[in-house]
Amino acid sequence: MIDQTPELRENLPQLLSAARLSTYLEACGHDLSGALALYDWNMHVSAAFMVPLHLAEIAFRNAVADVLAKVHGSSWPWSSGFQSSLQDRGVTGRYSAKSDLQRVSAKAGSVSQVTTELKFAFWEMLVSTSQYQRLWQNHLHLSFSGMKRDLPARDCLKLLQATVRHVRHLRNRIAHHEPIFYRDLQADLEWVRVLLEWRSPAGARWMQTTETVTPLLQRAPRHSRK
Repeated sequence: MIDQTPELRENLPQLLSAARLSTYLEACGHDLSGALALYDWNMHVSAAFMVPLHLAEIAFRNAVADVLAKVHGSSWPWSSGFQSSLQDRGVTGRYSAKSDLQRVSAKAGSVSQVTTELKFAFWEMLVSTSQYQRLWQNHLHLSFSGMKRDLPARDCLKLLQATVRHVRHLRNRIAHHEPIFYRDLQADLEWVRVLLEWRSPAGARWMQTTETVTPLLQRAPRHSRK
C-alpha cells in the first residue's frame, strides 16, 4: 500500500496531473486517501497483467509468423507477394501494416528481428477475414490447435480476431499508463488466457501458475465503476 505521507500529498502536482488524478478522485467520492490507494492498486494490477500479456502476445505472433513462413516462405518479411497482400489502412484507420513491415524489414537482419519489432496491430490485421483464404483456411486449426474444431475455420477466425482486438486494447491501455480499475479485469484475464490457450494449452496452464493478477483482484480497493 502507498505511503501517504504529507510530503507526497504536497508534491502530487509534480507527479500526477489534476486531470489524471480526477479519474481516481471521482471513483472514490473525492476522497484523496482513497484515490491514492486506488491509483497505487491500479499501478500494481497493470504491472501484474504484463506477465499473462507477455505470454499471450508472444505465442500469438509466433503462431501467425509460422503460418506466414508456410504460405510465403521462410523469408516472408521480404516477399513482395506478401507485402502486396497487405492493406495500407486497417486497425485504427491510420496504421499501415504494409508501411510498418517495409520499415522494419528494411533495417532488420533476420526474421526473428522483424517478428519482434513489428507492432501488435500488424499481427492483428493478419487475422482479419481478408486474409482467410490466403492464410487461415488451411492453417488455422493447425496453428491454434486449442480452438474447438466443431466451428468452421472462418467462424474461428472471427472469434480469434475479436479476442485479439480485446487483448490489444487492454495491452495498449496498460502500456500508456491509463486507468483499468473500472474494467471487468477478471474477464480481461480470461480473454488473455483463452488467446494463449488456443495456441498453447500448456502455456495457458503455465500462465495460471505464475500470474499475480488474481490475488490482486481479491484485494481491490472499493470504488465506483464507470
